[in-house]
Parts: sequence; structure tokens; C-alpha cells
Amino acid sequence: MNMKTKDVRRGGGLASKKLLAAIAVLAVVFLVLAAVPVADAENTPTYGKVTVKFGDDFYMESGESSAHQFTSMKDALDFINKDTTHAGDITVICEKNKPVNFVGSHQSIVNKSLTIEGNGAYVMTGNEYGGDIAVDTLHPGNNGWTNPTGLAFEGNVDLTINDLDGVRVWGEKSSQYKLTLVMNNCDAISEKDGNVGPDKNRYFGVYITHGNFTSSYTGEDAEKKKAAAIESVVDITLNNCNFGNNSATCTVYSNYNGKISINNCTFDGRAQAVCITNKAASPNLDVEITNTNFKDCGATKTDNEKKYAAPVKVTNCSESGSVSLTVDGCTFDNSESANGDVLVGEGRSNKTSGPVSVDVKNLKSDATIEFQSPGYYGTSTESTKKVSLGLENGSTAKVTATGTEIAIEKITGEITGEEFELSGKISEDTTINAKKVIVTGNTTVNSGVTLTLGKDTEVVVKKDAVFNLYGTIDGGKSIDVEKDASFKAYSGAQ
Repeated sequence: MNMKTKDVRRGGGLASKKLLAAIAVLAVVFLVLAAVPVADAENTPTYGKVTVKFGDDFYMESGESSAHQFTSMKDALDFINKDTTHAGDITVICEKNKPVNFVGSHQSIVNKSLTIEGNGAYVMTGNEYGGDIAVDTLHPGNNGWTNPTGLAFEGNVDLTINDLDGVRVWGEKSSQYKLTLVMNNCDAISEKDGNVGPDKNRYFGVYITHGNFTSSYTGEDAEKKKAAAIESVVDITLNNCNFGNNSATCTVYSNYNGKISINNCTFDGRAQAVCITNKAASPNLDVEITNTNFKDCGATKTDNEKKYAAPVKVTNCSESGSVSLTVDGCTFDNSESANGDVLVGEGRSNKTSGPVSVDVKNLKSDATIEFQSPGYYGTSTESTKKVSLGLENGSTAKVTATGTEIAIEKITGEITGEEFELSGKISEDTTINAKKVIVTGNTTVNSGVTLTLGKDTEVVVKKDAVFNLYGTIDGGKSIDVEKDASFKAYSGAQ
């Protein structure tokens, strides 16, 4: 009896120890799980499907239905890039109004011409809103591709994105082939979901810059390939897109030849809403911005950003070539830039600021066009390397500027600054309120035109310059004609 009781107690003791051990293990597991963030149903997105269509036919991975569907944009684009069996126009279709999984930075890569139909879907990367599509880029090891040539373009690529919110097109361009990008009705996610905080957002916009040519091209023809890549063409068209507070600080950027067209868009609170810096050896670039609103743009967080931030900035980094900017029917509301609403040229030291043709018309607000030459932002600001052109609502300015050397075709506004370099023909009434006007080259004030000067403005006609006055000068302090210069006022018809 005692033995039996002892056996029962021994058994009971063993069971108790096992129970206690189990409780201890559960407690440890509970503590570990408590320390790890667990996505609950509220915070875990239910990603929409991504469907790939070739021409009029669908292809299903399993062959069980008529549609080829993926759970992420990365997987869909990987399939397209590797596919060699299907023909026809390629369309990527996002599930309507659902989040689209972009997996990670530079993971969703476009290497072929295609159209993405967003259908009101919005981009997510992990638990962050937004994500990028990478184009013509080489990132071995980062995107899962082992091809040593990466995914640089193998031909010209046309990419159209419709109605997809929070997407950024990004590329360190690495080939000589042309990229044509069209984005229609794409918005920053903040425009759609007001409670999305900036700490939960990746940036929305377009950023195309030069690639890592050192690693991209090797061998005897490496330099030739690098040069071809730098001189390649990027065309960008943005229609009805809203770049809100969760767009990139530098929202639309390219340093390539091509045509950039921005139509009926809104930029809200962006330090550098449109920043186009042409770095081609032989520039050939047209920038057209039409019926677009810039609100609260130009504010910067660092002193360095102040040197180049503006709602619109266009620079020709070559001493020659053709770069043009047209601003038509635009509004600039409460700009916070130290460089005006539109900055033409480059004020930082050790830079090049080549010629840019500027045509501003049909303004729907007041605006300041600022022209800068390298050295304005030097060890000490040189005020002579900046000229400001103040334009009122409805005003017009058509000039060609190389830094602060400005050839005027037509201006209806007031020019201000320390020094203004005047050349070319003045065919419309013009007001210059700078402290000093430097006349260079061949300059003519046409018949019937009034050049109005500030009461303290001094005019200096530089050596070898020719200044012909067929119209009228109103105001001004003095005109100083240097040796070997010419100033003639004509009373008769031109």
C-alpha cells in the first residue's frame, strides 16, 4: 500500500514537473512573441492581384484559367522580362482600388515596352505607402538578377502608367536607348488618403539620372558606350498628376536630352518640384509646363538645398546646345524659394550655365523669374551674378539667357537686380529697375518701344558694344559709353 502510494506520488510529481516545464516554455514563447511586432488584420494589407496580358491573349502560369496573375508587381515584371515566347503589346493590370505589392526598392524592373493600368490601385512596399519602378538600371545583387549585364535596356522602351497612385519611376540610366515615359492620372497617396503620415511613405515622382558607367561598361568600347548612354534621350509626359506632400523633395528630375511635357498637374509643398539639369555634351532639350499649379513650393531643410531649390529649375550644363523652357498658363502660389518661382541657370560655384531659351506666357499669378551665373552662391554671395524678372498676372517674357546675360525678345514685366546685362533686340516696352545696365554686343531698342529705367539706374555701354536707340528711354541716372563702344539715338524711322 505504501509502495503504491509512493508510486502514485512519484508519478504525480513527474507530471507536475512536466506541466510546470510546459508552462515555462509557453511563457517564454509568449514573451518572445510579445517582443516581435505581429501584423494584425487591421495593419496587414490584402494585396490586389497583378495580371499580365500579351496582345489580346492572356496566359496563366498554371494553365488553369485565361489570366496570368501574380501577387506582386515585382513578380509580374520579372516574368515579362524573362519571357521569350509571347508576342503582342504587353499590359499589366492592377486590381481596382487595391494596394499593389512592390516588395522593395528597385525590385520592380521594366525592361520592355508596356502599359500599366492602375485602375485606382495604390503602391505599397512592405508597410510603407509608395514604391518605385526601376528603368534601364544595373543593380546586381539587389534585385535578384544574376545576369552580369543587369537589366539595362536592349532597345527603346515605351512605358505608360495610368491611374496608379504612389508610384515613382526611378533609373540610373545605363544604355544608349531611348526611354519614353507617360504618366496619366497618377497621384501621391496623400491626395487619396489624408491620414497617411510621411513616415509611412516612399516618395512619388520621376527621377532619371546617369548610371554607374564604371561598373556597367568595360573593354575597348567602354568609353564609347558611356558617351552614348549620356547622350541618350528621355521623353517624359505627365498629364493630370497631383504631386502632394508625400512626393519626393526633387519631384520630377532628369538630366537627359529629350522633351518633357507637364500638363494640368499640381505640385504642393515640394522644394524642387521640377528640376531639369541637362548634362549632355550636345544638349537638345525642350521643357513645356502647361496649366500647372505650384503651391507652397521651394521651402528647404538645409542650407545646401537653398542654392538650387525652386518650384521650377532648368539648367544647361554645357556652353552650347539647345535647351528651351516654356511656362504657359501656370500659377505660383506662396512660393518659399530663395531663387524665385522659376530659376534659370546655375548659381553654385564650379558649375557651367549655358544658354536657355525661356518663354513665359499667360501667367495666372504673379511670378519671379530668376537668372543666375556660377559664383552667385560662392564663399560670399555675388549680387552681380543674379538678375530677377518680376512678372505680374498675365505677363509675358521671352528671352534667351546664358547665366545673367540675357537677350530680350519680349518682356512685359519689371527686371530687378544689381546688374543686368542687356543684348539683342527689344521689341516690346520693357522696364529695368536694376542698379546698373551693362550693354554688350549689338543691342537695339526698336522704334515705338519704351525702355523704362529706374531713377537711379546707370547704363554702361561696354567696349566694342553697339547700342542703337530707335525708341525711347524713360528715366535712368546716366549713360556711360566706354572707349570703342557706340551709342546712337535715332529720331527717324528705324
